[in-house]
Amino acid sequence: MKKQYVLSALIFLAGMQLMAQPRKNIIRQMKWGLESTITLTMANDSVYAIQVDDVFQTDLNASSPADETVYFPANLTYEYVEKCKNTAIDKDDERSLVNIYQAVHSVTGGSYAHFLNLLLYALQTYQLDLRSPEMLRPVTKWKPSPVTESYLRTRRWKYYVPVEYKNAKREYEYRKKHDKMAELDGIPMAYIRRSNRINDKKYAKLSALGYNDMIAEIDLVRLMLGANFLGKEQIRYIRDCVLRAVNEYKIYELPSLVIFTNYKAAVAISLDVTGYRIEGIVFSDEDKIDQQEKDRRTNEIRRIIDNVNQANQRAIERRIKKLYD
Repeated sequence: MKKQYVLSALIFLAGMQLMAQPRKNIIRQMKWGLESTITLTMANDSVYAIQVDDVFQTDLNASSPADETVYFPANLTYEYVEKCKNTAIDKDDERSLVNIYQAVHSVTGGSYAHFLNLLLYALQTYQLDLRSPEMLRPVTKWKPSPVTESYLRTRRWKYYVPVEYKNAKREYEYRKKHDKMAELDGIPMAYIRRSNRINDKKYAKLSALGYNDMIAEIDLVRLMLGANFLGKEQIRYIRDCVLRAVNEYKIYELPSLVIFTNYKAAVAISLDVTGYRIEGIVFSDEDKIDQQEKDRRTNEIRRIIDNVNQANQRAIERRIKKLYD
Protein backbone atom coordinates (compact mmCIF):
# COMPACT_ATOMS: atom_id res chain seq x y z
CA MET A 1 0.00 0.00 0.00
CA LYS A 2 2.88 2.31 0.90
CA LYS A 3 4.60 1.60 -2.42
CA GLN A 4 1.39 2.35 -4.25
CA TYR A 5 1.07 5.67 -2.39
CA VAL A 6 4.66 6.67 -3.22
CA LEU A 7 4.10 5.76 -6.88
CA SER A 8 0.90 7.82 -6.96
CA ALA A 9 2.71 10.75 -5.40
CA LEU A 10 5.49 10.54 -7.97
CA ILE A 11 2.97 10.43 -10.80
CA PHE A 12 1.20 13.44 -9.29
CA LEU A 13 4.44 15.41 -9.00
CA ALA A 14 5.44 14.50 -12.56
CA GLY A 15 2.04 15.66 -13.73
CA MET A 16 2.44 18.94 -11.85
CA GLN A 17 5.85 19.45 -13.46
CA LEU A 18 4.39 18.81 -16.90
CA MET A 19 1.57 21.25 -16.21
CA ALA A 20 4.11 23.86 -15.16
CA GLN A 21 6.20 23.38 -18.29
CA PRO A 22 3.92 24.98 -20.91
CA ARG A 23 3.96 28.54 -19.55
CA LYS A 24 7.69 29.13 -19.78
CA ASN A 25 7.20 32.54 -21.36
CA ILE A 26 5.47 34.27 -18.45
CA ILE A 27 6.51 37.93 -18.36
CA ARG A 28 6.88 39.52 -14.97
CA GLN A 29 7.65 43.01 -16.26
CA MET A 30 7.85 44.89 -19.57
CA LYS A 31 9.54 48.26 -19.82
CA TRP A 32 10.22 50.63 -22.70
CA GLY A 33 13.82 51.52 -21.98
CA LEU A 34 16.35 54.07 -23.11
CA GLU A 35 18.03 54.05 -26.52
CA SER A 36 14.98 52.50 -28.22
CA THR A 37 14.99 49.23 -26.35
CA ILE A 38 12.26 47.16 -24.75
CA THR A 39 13.24 45.23 -21.65
CA LEU A 40 11.46 42.02 -20.68
CA THR A 41 11.89 40.47 -17.25
CA MET A 42 10.69 36.89 -17.17
CA ALA A 43 9.25 34.89 -14.29
CA ASN A 44 12.59 33.14 -13.80
CA ASP A 45 14.31 36.56 -13.43
CA SER A 46 16.05 36.38 -16.83
CA VAL A 47 16.19 39.78 -18.54
CA TYR A 48 16.13 40.53 -22.28
CA ALA A 49 16.77 43.87 -23.99
CA ILE A 50 15.32 44.03 -27.50
CA GLN A 51 16.00 46.75 -30.05
CA VAL A 52 12.78 48.41 -31.23
CA ASP A 53 14.12 48.63 -34.81
CA ASP A 54 14.35 44.83 -34.88
CA VAL A 55 10.70 44.35 -33.90
CA PHE A 56 7.84 43.70 -36.34
CA GLN A 57 5.65 46.82 -36.66
CA THR A 58 2.00 47.31 -37.62
CA ASP A 59 -0.26 50.32 -38.07
CA LEU A 60 -3.48 48.45 -37.25
CA ASN A 61 -5.99 50.36 -35.16
CA ALA A 62 -9.50 49.92 -33.81
CA SER A 63 -11.03 51.16 -37.08
CA SER A 64 -9.08 48.70 -39.26
CA PRO A 65 -11.28 46.28 -41.25
CA ALA A 66 -12.38 43.41 -39.03
CA ASP A 67 -12.16 40.93 -41.92
CA GLU A 68 -8.58 41.75 -42.94
CA THR A 69 -6.17 38.82 -42.96
CA VAL A 70 -3.18 39.66 -40.76
CA TYR A 71 0.12 37.92 -40.05
CA PHE A 72 2.35 38.54 -37.05
CA PRO A 73 5.57 36.53 -36.54
CA ALA A 74 4.90 34.67 -33.31
CA ASN A 75 6.41 31.85 -31.29
CA LEU A 76 4.20 28.82 -30.78
CA THR A 77 2.91 27.82 -27.36
CA TYR A 78 3.71 24.47 -25.78
CA GLU A 79 0.04 23.49 -25.89
CA TYR A 80 -0.24 24.11 -29.61
CA VAL A 81 2.98 22.23 -30.43
CA GLU A 82 1.83 19.24 -28.37
CA LYS A 83 -1.51 19.25 -30.17
CA CYS A 84 0.26 19.13 -33.54
CA LYS A 85 2.58 16.35 -32.39
CA ASN A 86 -0.42 14.23 -31.44
CA THR A 87 -2.01 14.62 -34.88
CA ALA A 88 -1.79 11.53 -37.05
CA ILE A 89 -1.63 11.86 -40.83
CA ASP A 90 -4.26 9.91 -42.71
CA LYS A 91 -2.29 8.62 -45.69
CA ASP A 92 -5.49 7.75 -47.53
CA ASP A 93 -7.03 11.19 -47.21
CA GLU A 94 -6.41 12.33 -50.78
CA ARG A 95 -8.91 15.18 -50.41
CA SER A 96 -6.56 16.93 -48.00
CA LEU A 97 -4.00 17.10 -50.83
CA VAL A 98 -6.21 19.15 -53.14
CA ASN A 99 -4.60 22.38 -51.96
CA ILE A 100 -1.82 23.51 -49.66
CA TYR A 101 -4.19 25.11 -47.14
CA GLN A 102 -6.18 21.96 -46.43
CA ALA A 103 -3.08 19.76 -46.39
CA VAL A 104 -1.29 21.83 -43.74
CA HIS A 105 -4.48 22.51 -41.80
CA SER A 106 -5.23 18.78 -41.64
CA VAL A 107 -2.12 18.20 -39.49
CA THR A 108 -1.82 21.51 -37.63
CA GLY A 109 -5.33 22.88 -37.28
CA GLY A 110 -5.57 26.54 -36.38
CA SER A 111 -6.16 29.57 -38.58
CA TYR A 112 -4.44 31.33 -41.45
CA ALA A 113 -1.99 32.76 -38.91
CA HIS A 114 -0.90 29.24 -37.93
CA PHE A 115 -0.61 28.29 -41.60
CA LEU A 116 1.73 31.19 -42.49
CA ASN A 117 3.79 30.98 -39.30
CA LEU A 118 4.39 27.26 -39.75
CA LEU A 119 5.32 27.56 -43.42
CA LEU A 120 7.82 30.28 -42.49
CA TYR A 121 9.20 28.23 -39.60
CA ALA A 122 9.62 25.16 -41.83
CA LEU A 123 11.58 27.32 -44.29
CA GLN A 124 13.69 28.95 -41.58
CA THR A 125 14.71 25.57 -40.15
CA TYR A 126 15.52 24.08 -43.57
CA GLN A 127 12.88 21.38 -43.17
CA LEU A 128 11.18 22.77 -46.27
CA ASP A 129 13.36 23.38 -49.31
CA LEU A 130 11.71 24.86 -52.40
CA ARG A 131 14.62 23.57 -54.49
CA SER A 132 14.32 19.97 -53.32
CA PRO A 133 13.92 17.14 -55.88
CA GLU A 134 10.25 16.85 -54.83
CA MET A 135 9.63 20.38 -56.10
CA LEU A 136 11.31 19.93 -59.49
CA ARG A 137 9.09 20.08 -62.57
CA PRO A 138 9.56 17.23 -65.07
CA VAL A 139 11.53 18.10 -68.18
CA THR A 140 9.17 17.75 -71.12
CA LYS A 141 8.46 19.23 -74.54
CA TRP A 142 4.73 18.71 -74.08
CA LYS A 143 2.43 21.69 -74.31
CA PRO A 144 -1.35 21.89 -74.21
CA SER A 145 -3.42 22.48 -77.29
CA PRO A 146 -4.74 25.07 -77.24
CA VAL A 147 -2.04 26.75 -75.17
CA THR A 148 -3.38 27.76 -71.75
CA GLU A 149 -2.70 30.84 -69.69
CA SER A 150 -1.21 28.79 -66.82
CA TYR A 151 1.16 27.06 -69.25
CA LEU A 152 2.40 30.40 -70.55
CA ARG A 153 2.94 31.66 -67.01
CA THR A 154 4.83 28.61 -65.75
CA ARG A 155 6.63 27.15 -68.77
CA ARG A 156 9.97 28.70 -67.77
CA TRP A 157 9.80 27.53 -64.16
CA LYS A 158 12.34 24.90 -63.19
CA TYR A 159 10.37 24.14 -60.02
CA TYR A 160 6.66 24.03 -59.24
CA VAL A 161 6.99 27.46 -57.62
CA PRO A 162 8.85 30.47 -59.07
CA VAL A 163 12.06 30.31 -57.04
CA GLU A 164 13.99 32.23 -59.71
CA TYR A 165 13.86 36.01 -59.30
CA LYS A 166 12.65 36.90 -62.80
CA ASN A 167 9.89 34.29 -62.74
CA ALA A 168 8.71 35.34 -59.28
CA LYS A 169 8.63 39.00 -60.17
CA ARG A 170 6.83 38.31 -63.45
CA GLU A 171 4.20 36.19 -61.66
CA TYR A 172 3.72 38.86 -59.00
CA GLU A 173 3.24 41.59 -61.62
CA TYR A 174 0.75 39.42 -63.50
CA ARG A 175 -1.27 38.79 -60.35
CA LYS A 176 -1.23 42.44 -59.36
CA LYS A 177 -2.34 43.56 -62.82
CA HIS A 178 -5.20 41.03 -62.92
CA ASP A 179 -6.22 41.40 -59.25
CA LYS A 180 -5.31 37.80 -58.36
CA MET A 181 -3.51 38.47 -55.08
CA ALA A 182 -5.50 36.15 -52.78
CA GLU A 183 -2.57 33.78 -52.18
CA LEU A 184 -0.51 36.68 -50.81
CA ASP A 185 -3.18 37.77 -48.30
CA GLY A 186 -1.65 38.42 -44.91
CA ILE A 187 1.98 38.25 -46.06
CA PRO A 188 3.73 41.48 -44.98
CA MET A 189 4.51 43.91 -47.79
CA ALA A 190 8.10 44.04 -46.53
CA TYR A 191 8.49 40.36 -47.50
CA ILE A 192 6.90 40.95 -50.92
CA ARG A 193 9.09 43.99 -51.64
CA ARG A 194 12.16 41.99 -50.67
CA SER A 195 11.19 39.16 -53.01
CA ASN A 196 10.75 41.64 -55.85
CA ARG A 197 14.07 43.31 -55.11
CA ILE A 198 16.46 40.43 -54.38
CA ASN A 199 17.80 38.91 -57.61
CA ASP A 200 19.33 35.43 -57.81
CA LYS A 201 22.90 36.68 -57.25
CA LYS A 202 21.93 38.67 -54.13
CA TYR A 203 19.81 35.77 -52.91
CA ALA A 204 22.78 33.38 -53.14
CA LYS A 205 24.99 35.87 -51.29
CA LEU A 206 22.44 36.32 -48.47
CA SER A 207 22.11 32.56 -48.19
CA ALA A 208 25.90 32.08 -48.04
CA LEU A 209 26.13 34.73 -45.29
CA GLY A 210 23.53 32.88 -43.20
CA TYR A 211 20.62 35.33 -43.45
CA ASN A 212 18.20 32.43 -43.40
CA ASP A 213 15.33 34.40 -41.80
CA MET A 214 15.41 36.85 -44.71
CA ILE A 215 15.76 34.00 -47.20
CA ALA A 216 12.75 32.25 -45.63
CA GLU A 217 10.64 35.41 -45.98
CA ILE A 218 11.50 35.60 -49.69
CA ASP A 219 10.80 31.90 -50.14
CA LEU A 220 7.44 32.23 -48.40
CA VAL A 221 6.35 34.81 -50.98
CA ARG A 222 7.56 32.67 -53.87
CA LEU A 223 5.95 29.55 -52.45
CA MET A 224 2.58 31.27 -52.25
CA LEU A 225 2.97 32.70 -55.77
CA GLY A 226 3.11 29.09 -56.96
CA ALA A 227 0.52 27.66 -54.56
CA ASN A 228 -2.09 27.19 -57.30
CA PHE A 229 0.29 25.16 -59.47
CA LEU A 230 1.29 22.52 -56.92
CA GLY A 231 0.49 18.87 -57.56
CA LYS A 232 -0.41 16.28 -54.93
CA GLU A 233 3.17 15.10 -54.50
CA GLN A 234 4.41 18.63 -53.87
CA ILE A 235 1.55 19.35 -51.47
CA ARG A 236 2.27 16.11 -49.60
CA TYR A 237 5.96 17.04 -49.39
CA ILE A 238 5.18 20.51 -47.98
CA ARG A 239 2.70 19.09 -45.48
CA ASP A 240 5.20 16.52 -44.22
CA CYS A 241 7.95 19.16 -43.95
CA VAL A 242 5.69 21.40 -41.85
CA LEU A 243 4.80 18.51 -39.55
CA ARG A 244 8.47 17.59 -39.10
CA ALA A 245 9.29 21.21 -38.31
CA VAL A 246 6.60 21.53 -35.66
CA ASN A 247 7.55 18.16 -34.16
CA GLU A 248 11.07 19.51 -33.63
CA TYR A 249 9.91 22.97 -32.55
CA LYS A 250 11.92 24.53 -29.75
CA ILE A 251 9.69 26.05 -27.08
CA TYR A 252 11.02 29.55 -26.63
CA GLU A 253 10.95 31.30 -23.31
CA LEU A 254 10.70 34.66 -25.02
CA PRO A 255 7.40 35.56 -26.71
CA SER A 256 7.38 37.58 -29.93
CA LEU A 257 7.02 41.35 -29.90
CA VAL A 258 4.90 43.49 -32.21
CA ILE A 259 4.98 47.30 -32.19
CA PHE A 260 1.52 48.86 -32.61
CA THR A 261 2.66 52.24 -33.90
CA ASN A 262 -0.75 53.92 -33.60
CA TYR A 263 -0.83 53.15 -29.88
CA LYS A 264 2.88 53.62 -29.12
CA ALA A 265 2.72 50.11 -27.70
CA ALA A 266 4.92 47.03 -27.69
CA VAL A 267 2.78 43.90 -27.47
CA ALA A 268 4.22 40.52 -26.52
CA ILE A 269 2.25 37.78 -28.26
CA SER A 270 2.37 34.03 -28.80
CA LEU A 271 0.37 31.71 -31.03
CA ASP A 272 -1.75 29.17 -29.19
CA VAL A 273 -4.39 26.71 -30.35
CA THR A 274 -7.00 29.41 -30.98
CA GLY A 275 -4.79 32.20 -32.37
CA TYR A 276 -2.65 35.10 -31.21
CA ARG A 277 -2.51 35.49 -27.43
CA ILE A 278 -1.37 38.67 -25.69
CA GLU A 279 1.31 38.05 -23.07
CA GLY A 280 1.94 41.69 -22.15
CA ILE A 281 1.65 45.32 -23.27
CA VAL A 282 3.88 48.33 -22.57
CA PHE A 283 3.60 51.90 -23.88
CA SER A 284 6.53 54.08 -24.94
CA ASP A 285 4.87 57.12 -23.35
CA GLU A 286 3.50 55.35 -20.26
CA ASP A 287 5.01 58.02 -17.96
CA LYS A 288 3.02 60.72 -19.74
CA ILE A 289 -0.44 59.13 -19.88
CA ASP A 290 -2.90 58.32 -17.10
CA GLN A 291 -4.38 54.94 -16.27
CA GLN A 292 -7.59 55.71 -18.15
CA GLU A 293 -5.66 56.24 -21.39
CA LYS A 294 -3.65 53.07 -20.78
CA ASP A 295 -6.88 51.13 -20.27
CA ARG A 296 -8.39 52.61 -23.43
CA ARG A 297 -5.41 51.66 -25.60
CA THR A 298 -5.15 48.23 -24.00
CA ASN A 299 -8.81 47.49 -24.67
CA GLU A 300 -8.49 48.60 -28.29
CA ILE A 301 -5.40 46.45 -28.82
CA ARG A 302 -7.20 43.45 -27.33
CA ARG A 303 -10.14 44.10 -29.65
CA ILE A 304 -7.78 44.28 -32.62
CA ILE A 305 -6.23 40.92 -31.72
CA ASP A 306 -9.70 39.39 -31.33
CA ASN A 307 -10.68 40.73 -34.76
CA VAL A 308 -7.45 39.45 -36.29
CA ASN A 309 -8.00 35.98 -34.85
CA GLN A 310 -11.55 35.86 -36.18
CA ALA A 311 -10.51 37.13 -39.62
CA ASN A 312 -7.65 34.63 -39.86
CA GLN A 313 -9.97 31.78 -38.93
CA ARG A 314 -12.46 32.82 -41.59
CA ALA A 315 -9.63 33.11 -44.13
CA ILE A 316 -8.46 29.51 -43.72
CA GLU A 317 -12.07 28.27 -43.72
CA ARG A 318 -12.74 30.08 -47.02
CA ARG A 319 -9.73 28.48 -48.65
CA ILE A 320 -10.62 25.01 -47.40
CA LYS A 321 -14.26 25.45 -48.41
CA LYS A 322 -13.18 25.68 -52.05
CA LEU A 323 -12.60 21.92 -51.87
CA TYR A 324 -16.29 21.27 -51.44
CA ASP A 325 -17.88 23.90 -53.70
